[in-house]
Amino acid sequence: MAINRSLRQQTLVLMLGSLALMLLVALIITLTLAGSVNSYQNLLERPLASASLINRANLEFKSQVQEWKNVLLRGTDSADRSKYWSQFEARATPCRKSPRWTSTVRNRQRHVSSHRNTRPWVPHLSQQPARI
Repeated sequence: MAINRSLRQQTLVLMLGSLALMLLVALIITLTLAGSVNSYQNLLERPLASASLINRANLEFKSQVQEWKNVLLRGTDSADRSKYWSQFEARATPCRKSPRWTSTVRNRQRHVSSHRNTRPWVPHLSQQPARI
């Protein structure tokens, strides 16, 4: 009887141990899967957010170009010109705050600062249209 009892206890401990081990493995797999899902979600959200910013900046720029065309084409009268010019300036402010504008300005500033030896030519080039 003592051997049966110890055999029963050994079987019960073995089954409980394997159940605990399976539970631990399932928990680890679930946590790993949740991390992978979060990683995949971040992978999808970043390009979508960037695309949204780019589309918004593009729309603002197109609106600003349209207002500039209004100034050029419809602004022959001084009252109309001031009206269209104020509309253009109103569109220019959000466009300048857009990421596309700031990145373009930064790139140009880097380009100009990298070519410091061209600065002596700038006054000479600015006088060229006066000669023509």
